[in-house]
Amino acid sequence: MTRKLIAFTLNCLILAVLNCAAAQTQDHAPGRILAKPKDNSDPSEVHATIVGQGARIARNISGINVLVIHAAEPARERVKAALANSGLFEYVEDDPVGKSEAVVPNDTSSANQLWIRNHSFDSPTDGLGAWDITTGNVGVSIGVIDSGIAATHPDLGSKVLAGWDFLTLTAVPVGVNSDTGCNTGHGTAVAGTIAASTNNALGIAGAAWLSPVIPLVVTSAACFAYWSDVASAIIWATDHGAKVLNISIFGTQSSTTLEQGTMYGYNHGVSIIAAAGNNGSTTCGYPACAPGVIASVGAIDSNNVLWPESNRGAAATVYADGCCSTIYTTQMNGTYGYWQGTSFASPLVAGAVALAVAAQPILTPAQVKTLIANYSDPIAAGLKLNARRLVAAAKDFIQPGDTTPPTATITSPINGSRVGRNVTVTANATDDIALKSITLLVDSVTLCTNAVAGNSASVTCNWNTRKATVGNHLITATAMDTSGNTGTASITVVK
Repeated sequence: MTRKLIAFTLNCLILAVLNCAAAQTQDHAPGRILAKPKDNSDPSEVHATIVGQGARIARNISGINVLVIHAAEPARERVKAALANSGLFEYVEDDPVGKSEAVVPNDTSSANQLWIRNHSFDSPTDGLGAWDITTGNVGVSIGVIDSGIAATHPDLGSKVLAGWDFLTLTAVPVGVNSDTGCNTGHGTAVAGTIAASTNNALGIAGAAWLSPVIPLVVTSAACFAYWSDVASAIIWATDHGAKVLNISIFGTQSSTTLEQGTMYGYNHGVSIIAAAGNNGSTTCGYPACAPGVIASVGAIDSNNVLWPESNRGAAATVYADGCCSTIYTTQMNGTYGYWQGTSFASPLVAGAVALAVAAQPILTPAQVKTLIANYSDPIAAGLKLNARRLVAAAKDFIQPGDTTPPTATITSPINGSRVGRNVTVTANATDDIALKSITLLVDSVTLCTNAVAGNSASVTCNWNTRKATVGNHLITATAMDTSGNTGTASITVVK
């Protein structure tokens, strides 16, 4: 309880624009509502309903078409109820909060990275290590959804790509220190564990030697993050080419928006790894146990003994080093130090997954999840990451079944045609095995997503152009089959 009150007090300091009492007593973002319009809801009616309640739309999480709505905190419950009762929304919910799952010990007695040998990244005496099979691929980028990254660190600078800050809604340029300072650099420490510059005669080694990292800033200086920002980060990273995501953040509340965000990444071929949490519990938390997350990672010591504070059992699908001076990594201001918690077990698995994807690029997240389950080592707590076995199995993997993408076509309106106020958009799709969904987008914003089945399907959605600008508009149809293959078709119309 004491740590919780201290954490909430810190949160109040950095969220000065919010009501401090609300921040201390609530486990959600004050004054914020998440709502997903139904596919057949008129956008203008949705907007009018929200404004009519004295609220406003702050932004749209476009990949999953969820509106982030701001309302006065005292009116939040009333606005939520009114929106839920309007019949316009698929769901309406709060925006829950999670916290970085790390403990920073004072132990600085050794500079050895014990996890390297403990999880077979390096060559043991009895055979090859994972790094003997592959040191990764610069094309397999890893999104670090955290407090940012100190790109000026000498052991990170060459590895950090451009990213996005979801707290300020601004771009993070290459070479800029984006770390908010959570726990004096939580995101920087996670990034170094995953992918510090390696074999450079400086500092430490990262689990994925060649993979670059993408800073995705969602965690405040007080180490809190809201699920809408985490979902947005997953979608942004997915759309910008990330192949693996690490989320060393944990909370107890579920969120439909978060779950749709994780499934967006999963359905687009991104392997998401998350910390299991530091509550010493068997109860699943989030995002670790959200659908679409392929591994929830608990923490053990270098002797494979469960860390007492790590979540375990059903809450953790695999374990990696995360305590007791096993994780020595990068910090802000160009320094190094020891860190612990499931926050630092998770990056080891994310790094190993990046090596596996580098060794076999055709792997889907579901297949990576199966490989982790089948090629980890049994220990008393459950399964322990074995990077060598995972990467070797990935390299030898042969893709079974369907690799043929579906075909999509837009039959209405006609390409190049002029449209009026109410437009009927129709798309057809076919697949050699079975379809899963068809999504229609206007100017890259989701108009509707329909689940479908069988070898062929057709969907129709209505587009009200009353608020659309005069000029050209791009309509896109994306068909997905049950194996995750996608096919697209696009046309341009004129309003």
